[in-house]
Order: sequence, then structure tokens, then C-alpha cells
Amino acid sequence: MEILMSDLTEIKDRPVKYNAQIRDLDDDHYKLTEPVLALIENYPGDTVIASFPEIEAFGEGSTESEAVLNLKHAILDLYDELSADPPESLGELPKAWLRVLQRLIRES
Repeated sequence: MEILMSDLTEIKDRPVKYNAQIRDLDDDHYKLTEPVLALIENYPGDTVIASFPEIEAFGEGSTESEAVLNLKHAILDLYDELSADPPESLGELPKAWLRVLQRLIRES
């Protein structure tokens, strides 16, 4: 019985995970060419993490809305940072992230 109770406690502490689509970046200067699929992890208590695993971007908040907004800002910050550097100065992983972001984001 003790083993079952510890298993239940462990299960209860796991986050609820689901996907959500991001359709805009909450910035009038940038548009998405297609929706971005974000992973939402809702932890017991007040922690929600939204992530875009393809580029290793994350946003955290106490609600899903706050976490998604922080993820949008992280995506734009990464895009701006990578776009500002000469491509030859980027490593392989940042180049791959930049390719993904250039496919998804249009400046208006």
C-alpha cells in the first residue's frame, strides 16, 4: 500500500501537458507566416511553462497566457539576436534556429 501512495504522489506532482497554437507574436512589427505549435506544461501550483522545442525557446508564468506571452517575447528576442549577427559567425545550432525563424517570421 505504501508503494501505491508514493506512486500516486509522484503522479499528482507531474505537469499536465498539452499543445497550443500561437498565431501571432504580439508585436505589430512581426507576423507569423504559419501558426507555431507550443508545448504547454502546467505544473501543480502556479507554474506554467510554454516552449517551442524546435528552437529551444521557453516562456514561464503563473498562467498559460503569461507563459505564452513570455514565449512570444523569447522567440522575437532570439530572432532579433540571430538576425543581427553575420551568418558565418553563428554555430550550426543557431544557424538551424535562424532558418526556422526566417521561415516563420516576416517583418512588417
